[in-house]
This record gives sequence, structure tokens and C-alpha cells, in this order.
Amino acid sequence: MNIETGTSIRVATWNLERPKLNGWKKHPLILEKIREIDADVWILTETNASIEPSSFRDPTAGFVSLASLPVAYHSLGESCSAIWSRFGIKRSIKTYDGGTSVCAAIETPLGSVLVYGTIITYHGDKGPTNNSKPWVEHDKEIGRHGDDWYRIQEQFPQLPLIVSGDFNQTRDKSRTYCSPRGIELLDAQLHRNGIISLTDEDFGVSGKLTTSPWSKTGPRHNIDHICVTEGTFDVQQVGAWDHFDGDQKLSDHNGVFVDLALRSKQ
Repeated sequence: MNIETGTSIRVATWNLERPKLNGWKKHPLILEKIREIDADVWILTETNASIEPSSFRDPTAGFVSLASLPVAYHSLGESCSAIWSRFGIKRSIKTYDGGTSVCAAIETPLGSVLVYGTIITYHGDKGPTNNSKPWVEHDKEIGRHGDDWYRIQEQFPQLPLIVSGDFNQTRDKSRTYCSPRGIELLDAQLHRNGIISLTDEDFGVSGKLTTSPWSKTGPRHNIDHICVTEGTFDVQQVGAWDHFDGDQKLSDHNGVFVDLALRSKQ
């Protein structure tokens, strides 16, 4: 594949707080925000098939999706995780939990990449016996995810991996929603798999997020993240957007994006 100098792709993730199939109030605002961010690859979590990305640069672009399987509590069209790609999807790759995580091989202008979309469970998950203490199931899921990333990279050793989604973990040193052990466990799994997180900054401090009309503490701290195989990409930009459109709350999560180019050879 011939890759033009300066070619980059935008990858974005956003938790949409379980929109309904025929939601008429928020859907147009969510879709307009997605169009405004104009990512090439989307990892949407707590999403619905009715939310289909479009492109500001190319309104005729058709996005292809791969979604996790529906689970018992879902209504029509819902999925925990969905990958949407303007480049199409070459193949799907089995994950350890098909109801939560999804993985796809995508041929991008930067070459073939693996994209893994997921949710690492929230602090109050009580587990299969309904008696787990806060963060216990979250910590267990970090280990399962790390094992999955390791297995997939062994299966496709030549392809860089992009891992993204709702990690249920503030990683900007604010400690507003995390456990210290969870931070350490995820750091260890990222290191084990040769992956780095690109979205650990405090976006409020950096000025990339604004304060919502009702906030008493400033901009919401980010718990959705994008991670990539270390040493593969040059990161041209990291950005974020808040969960409001004016006074309308679109989601209970911020969104984040990264612009990636191939790392220059020295």
C-alpha cells in the first residue's frame, strides 16, 4: 500500500448512555456531534444500531459496523460496544466476552490495524453472586481484558492494536472515579501488552473541556480512553468534548479522539 506523507486517521470513542432505537429528542444532537468530530473510526459504547456515524468531510461516506452481541437487559438495537469504520472492516476477531467486547481488523490509509472496543465494568458491579464489593469485578475484568489483548496480539503479531472504550477509570491523577489498585492493574496490563494510553490528561486543566451549566466542580473528568501499540504511531492531536450540547445532556460521558499518523523512521 502506498501511504502519502502526512496521512493521518482520527479515532474516537464515546459512551452514549444507552439511547433507544427510536429516540427522537437526543438522537439528532448526538448524530450532529458525531458528524462534527468527524472520526474515521468510532468506538461507541452503550450504543444503539440507530446511531450511525456520518462524515462532515464526506457526507456520502458509508460507515461499516461490527457490534458486540446483545445481552439480557438490552432493548432492541442496543449493544455494549460497536466499531464503526469508514474504511470498511476486513474481518471480525473473537473476544473473550462477545456481549461486552468487539474486535475488528481494518485496512486504513496507515495500513492494517486491529481495533478492540470494550467496556471495563463499573465500580458497583456485584458480580455473578451479587455480593462483590466495589471495584472487585472491575479489577477482575482488567485481567481478563489483558489476557485477551495478549492472545489477539499473538494471533496477529504484525498488526498494531488500538484498544478503546469505556474503562470506568479516571487516569488523569484526579482519582475522581477509580481505585488505586485498578489504576495499577491496568497500567500493568498495558505495559505487558506493549500498549500506551493516549488520553490520560486532565482535559479540564488543558482547556479542551468546558464546564457544564450545572457543574459545581468544573469539567467532568474523563473515563473513556484510547490506547495504541507503543512505537507505531505519531500522535498528532488528542482532543475531547463534553457531554452537553448547550443545556442538553447528550450522555453521562465525555468523548475523546486522537489523530494518528505512522511514526517517522529516524
